[in-house]
Amino acid sequence: MNHNIQENNIILIYPDYPMNLRTIQFISLKLSLLFPSTECRHGEVSPEFTDCSFIYSGWRIDSFCGSYDGLLCICYVRTDVDCNKDEQIVVLNPSTTEFKEIRVPTKLTGKGKIKLRSLFWFGYDYKIADYKLVRVVGLDSRGKENFEVEVYTLGLDSWRKIDEHVSYKFEKHQPGVLVNGALHWFVVSNVKRVKVLVSFDISNERFVELPLPKERLTYPEEPLEDAKYQRKVGELGGCICLLFHVFGVRVDVWIMQEYGVWESWTKSFTIKRETITRALYLSLKWSFLNNEILLQCDDKLILYDPKNGRHRKLAVCQIDTCTDAVKYVPSLVPLNSGKYLVHLRNKGKQWKA
Repeated sequence: MNHNIQENNIILIYPDYPMNLRTIQFISLKLSLLFPSTECRHGEVSPEFTDCSFIYSGWRIDSFCGSYDGLLCICYVRTDVDCNKDEQIVVLNPSTTEFKEIRVPTKLTGKGKIKLRSLFWFGYDYKIADYKLVRVVGLDSRGKENFEVEVYTLGLDSWRKIDEHVSYKFEKHQPGVLVNGALHWFVVSNVKRVKVLVSFDISNERFVELPLPKERLTYPEEPLEDAKYQRKVGELGGCICLLFHVFGVRVDVWIMQEYGVWESWTKSFTIKRETITRALYLSLKWSFLNNEILLQCDDKLILYDPKNGRHRKLAVCQIDTCTDAVKYVPSLVPLNSGKYLVHLRNKGKQWKA
């Protein structure tokens, strides 16, 4: 896996919501960097990716929950005649075709509460050297939406509810940025009624609000944040970073050099290239070992060098969605499930477990 990272053998998976398997895009950064004149094609990575509906008939992919150590986490849903949603999680290593099924509890809530939606994020707990799945459930309690949290530990194959009040509003298909053993999001605080930077420590299983840079006051404050001003969270060189984007003017990139220390926020660089600043959708996709970064600007992927301000567009197929990509790095990490996929090339069926 480390070799693949050094060789830039990284794949961006662009789901298209509502999920349509035929419109999922797979972009190999290695090929895009080596052959800038070659455009990618849909599903041109491996047969394991081209059809992820290999396990359940009648189920559909709802979302990709993240990827870590070469393991891809996928959420399936099925709606019955009473419009009730069943959920199923599959963790897959596409390189080895090994997969593990995770049964999702159907009853997490108490009396008088109706489940509205579930959100899932996949990560790694360094303290116990195991993978965890975080589930945030939106509940309707007397006409108000509240959230509860449950965590699944892969090695123990068990769920448990987190006894903590969640006072934040999460959005559907909102990716979590995993840095320093914690997931990070910009979410709306139900108490402050503004967007705040929140982390969920996967080991301690607790939510914490992180302070923003002191100079944030030079940016528009809520509720003025709109298409002309956006903020995004990302990862840069192993550190949590923030992108403050003032449309058509600049993009300031801040890095928290010492995790959790407010005073360590440092403005690393400012981007003023019009190709980037005039993008309505801007997101940091990857940071390379040579300090170059990959940005998604609307339907384009831009390689930017902070040292000299140079940039170039990668000649990949047009990205049809503003959905955040799942970043996948091939590895041989085992799941110890004993279940593998078999590709039946000579039969009508596509996949068999």
